[in-house]
Formats: sequence, structure tokens, C-alpha cells
Amino acid sequence: MKKTLYFVLVLLLCIGMAFLIKNNEKKQATESEAEKTVEVSTVGMYFPDGLPEPNSVTTRELDLYETGIERKEIFNIDINKDGKKDRITKQYYFTWTAHSYYDYKIELNTDNGYIDVSKNRIFTTEGADCDTRQLVFSFSPNFKITVIYRELGEESWNEETMAYKKTFTIVGNELRESKPVALKKICDVKLLFD
Repeated sequence: MKKTLYFVLVLLLCIGMAFLIKNNEKKQATESEAEKTVEVSTVGMYFPDGLPEPNSVTTRELDLYETGIERKEIFNIDINKDGKKDRITKQYYFTWTAHSYYDYKIELNTDNGYIDVSKNRIFTTEGADCDTRQLVFSFSPNFKITVIYRELGEESWNEETMAYKKTFTIVGNELRESKPVALKKICDVKLLFD
């Protein structure tokens, strides 16, 4: 009888310990997955691009595995000092991967309406480990966009490659691009902004 009671107690103790170990493993896996989700969803989202508060914001919740524009912000700012409010549109493209980007459209308000001067040249490229292209707007004393970027290649998402800096300025009704200047080899170009 004592042996049977002893056997039952040991068996219950083993079952209880197995249950606790399994429950702890599930908890750790859930916490680890939550950390991964937070890490992926915040990459590049907090880099200050120099724009003020937007005049309007549109958001869209994407379905599972759907990619596209998740957030659109519009800024009405006189960037060429002609007394008319020009328009900068900033769109966040979400991809369900660790890579995402912002796209900026710059439109000057002319007598003939708005004209796009950005021509798909103003964007960021954000990766899991390193941002390979970032930019900062400045409005004083004159409008300027500073872009620091690395060329994309097979290994460039998480390897150090040469970073370059160029600026965009408004001249007349054009957005003029400077020649790139080599800076240094780096992975995350955010670290090269002042």
C-alpha cells in the first residue's frame, strides 16, 4: 500500500512538473514572438524627418499579408517662398517584412495648379538591421532635403557599404539634386545625421 501511495505521489509530482515546464515554454515562446512583432513593426518609424505636424492624416488597416499604403500625411507649406501653400505628401508603405519605406511627393502650387517636382526621387528605405536611405527636410533659411543613402546590392541590407550624401533644393519651379558626396562605410545611415 505504501509503495502504491509513493508511486502515485511521484507520478503526480512528475505530471505537475511536466505541466509547469510546458506552460513556461509556451509563455516564453509567446513573449519572444511578441518581441519580434514589436521589433519588426517599429523599424524606421520614429526617425525624425523634419516635417511639422501634418494638415491631414489618412490611415488604412491592412489585412493579413496585404502590403500597401498604411498611412498618408499631407503638409501644406510654402516651400518656395512665393506666398502660396505648396504640398508635401508622405506615404508609409508597409510590406509585412522587415523592409518598408516612406515615399514623399513634393508639389509646388503654381498659377496652373500643383506640379510634382519630386519625380519619385524622394523616399526612404528601411531594413530590419539597417536603414539604407533616410532623409531630413529643413525649411530655414531655405527649403532643403538632405538625403543619406547606400547603394543596394546583394549583401547591402545588413553589411557596411559606402554611404553618400546629397541635397535637393528648389530653384524656380524645379527640385535640383546635388552631386553625391561619399561619407564613410556604415550599415545604418541614420547614424550619419547630426
